[in-house]
Amino acid sequence: MANYRTHVSVGACAGLLTIGVSSLWLHQLGWDILLLGVFFGFLGGMIPDIDHDRGHAVAEIGRLLSTMLPVVSLAVWAHGRGQWVVWSLTVVIPNHYLLHWALPQMSWWGKVRRGTVKNALQSILVAGVCAAPTLFLFPRLPFGYQKTWLVMVGIAAAVQIAIPVFKTFTVHRGMLHSVPFAVVFAEVVFLFLQPFSFHERALLALAGLTGALSHLILDEIYSVDFDNRKLVRIKRSFGTAFKFWTSRYPAASAMAYAFAIGLGVLSWMWS
Repeated sequence: MANYRTHVSVGACAGLLTIGVSSLWLHQLGWDILLLGVFFGFLGGMIPDIDHDRGHAVAEIGRLLSTMLPVVSLAVWAHGRGQWVVWSLTVVIPNHYLLHWALPQMSWWGKVRRGTVKNALQSILVAGVCAAPTLFLFPRLPFGYQKTWLVMVGIAAAVQIAIPVFKTFTVHRGMLHSVPFAVVFAEVVFLFLQPFSFHERALLALAGLTGALSHLILDEIYSVDFDNRKLVRIKRSFGTAFKFWTSRYPAASAMAYAFAIGLGVLSWMWS
């Protein structure tokens, strides 16, 4: 069943395969690049659905991005890549799920409904708790301990603000769910990874691209159930998920290509 879990699993595998195959020719690639390839493939596997209006997937996307994006940002910019690999695997991800499970069990916090302000606050709170101990892993922080932690919490808050904005101004299966937007995502990854070498940035951007494309391909084959309830069915609208242009939204289609071209120029200038 090509549901949320299938999308992110296949995306992560696509990122892993991209880096694994590339390592046959580029033997100097480290374990940190492999893990980041899995992460960006995983992220690519769910990023086309950030415009979805409801369901488990959108809530989980927001939570994971709020926790992991600040930590990845710190790892990229604080020159602590090797330490981050071990930390993220053994502490950050388990604590993320543990805290999101534990908080609703506490009487003073209670249950949280998706799409509410309380849900956003819980995501930011969990992200802040997970971010705090990572500060002690890196030999050099961008702004010192307190300010760096505040920046990380700010990134988590920005994610929680951005997703409702996407949901308000976009339609599901619009141009965010397209090949040019997958290219935009890959270019953003490339630009984000400035401290890395050109080959590492290119490979990690490719991992993100393959993850996003895997989502589009799966959606062409299966009817996706975001709440894991329905059986798999071939979509009647076969051919609308893996698209390059949509005549229903020509302005959005043109904008997607404009972003792709603009970010492509920036990537070439900053390569």
